[in-house]
Amino acid sequence: MKPTFFVLLALLLPFKGIAQDAGGSIAVDFNAFTRVPPPSVFEFRDELGRQPTFYWHVDYDPSFLEEAKPAFEQAIRIWSYLLQSSVAIRIHAKRDSFSMGPNILAQAYATNFFVDPSDFTYYPVALAEAKRVQELNGVNSDIEVIVDSRYDALWYYGSDGITPPGKYDFLTVMMHELAHGFGFAHSFSDTLGIGRRGVGPPPLLPMIFDKFCGVGPTYPNANNLLISPNYPDSSAALSQQLRSNNIHFVGRNTWEMRDTSVPAKLYAPPAWKRGSSLSHLDSLMYGTPGNRNSLMVPYRNKAEAVHSPGEIGLEMLEDLGWWTNRIITFTKPVAGIDISLGDSLCNASTENGLLG
Repeated sequence: MKPTFFVLLALLLPFKGIAQDAGGSIAVDFNAFTRVPPPSVFEFRDELGRQPTFYWHVDYDPSFLEEAKPAFEQAIRIWSYLLQSSVAIRIHAKRDSFSMGPNILAQAYATNFFVDPSDFTYYPVALAEAKRVQELNGVNSDIEVIVDSRYDALWYYGSDGITPPGKYDFLTVMMHELAHGFGFAHSFSDTLGIGRRGVGPPPLLPMIFDKFCGVGPTYPNANNLLISPNYPDSSAALSQQLRSNNIHFVGRNTWEMRDTSVPAKLYAPPAWKRGSSLSHLDSLMYGTPGNRNSLMVPYRNKAEAVHSPGEIGLEMLEDLGWWTNRIITFTKPVAGIDISLGDSLCNASTENGLLG
């Protein structure tokens, strides 16, 4: 397949850091005592003979704690076995206490966006480079990660997933934040009951994540927030849907991965929460401690390790445009069923942490 050509955002807009809600992890004072291990493709990488499918460079700000670096690198390393790019991903990591709101453990965002002229859509730079198979951002960082220094005493920096009570698992939070830099980011906003979408100079263009946001749990979905005439830009109708608790990620890969054939539900609470709404999975549906798809919910418990994006998180990234790696175990149809030519059977699969 030929790579898609991308146009540098700077040609359209004379600045980086396009308006976006920086995804953040919200601290919860609750000990979960759960562990979700890394995906099989990483956990059994030696047995499988696997190697990373992207390489990275981290530029650490002097403020970043030395003891946090191994866990940070491990978070990137796990992702490097899940996503594919022939272009090294550059990450800038720093520690700060002034740029984040209350209870925010950390946040991250893509530092630059590129426009695909074939669909007039903004792509985060790391994804754009992976698709274009070309360095587009020079020596500049692709992802900015900021750790809140107010939580220094509450971090667990181990990588074994055995997070002690009273501590937040640093590796988990960093995996979550990096996903925002990979594409868990949107252009929607809500101010005083008016919903808006799109970024850049007029005409405003969507981010790639926007294209998969639909009203209701159906696929395909005619009520896509970008194309449905029922929810125009700068309208109360769009605002109502952004806060409806009924927005789903309507991507084909994500839908096919679900055993229930229902698109993944996004976090869309009645009160708009900048940095949390829509850019996360729904906390009630996926946030139960130990849920294998809980990495991308907005809230983070103590004594909780989630070292995998789960089937849903990885499929969402694939819908956005990433090439992904995984081991799949089919759970439907079950073993022993005879299948003849012309038979139609629903299939389901899972990344269950097992070989074979």
